[in-house]
Amino acid sequence: MTLRAALSRPGYIVLLDRYDSNWHASLDGREVPVLRANQLFRAVYSPAGEHRLRFDYHQKGLLAGALISALTCIALAAMFRR
Repeated sequence: MTLRAALSRPGYIVLLDRYDSNWHASLDGREVPVLRANQLFRAVYSPAGEHRLRFDYHQKGLLAGALISALTCIALAAMFRR
C-alpha cells in the first residue's frame, strides 16, 4: 500500500486497519517503525511536509513453510511413483 501525505506540522499518519508486527513501512524510501495506535490500528510518525509512505506486509515463516510444503509434495510424488 502506498500513500501520499501532506502534513502542515509533524504528526502521526494512522491507518484504521489492524496493527500487526509483520507490517513494515518506509517514508520517502527510508524504513521507519510501524507503531500501534489506540491498541488496534497502525501508525507512522512523520515530519511536516509532503511524503510518500509505503507499507509492506512480510509474513514471518512464510518462506520456511513454503519450502517444507514443496519438499513434502516432492516426497509424496516420489512415493506415489513407486
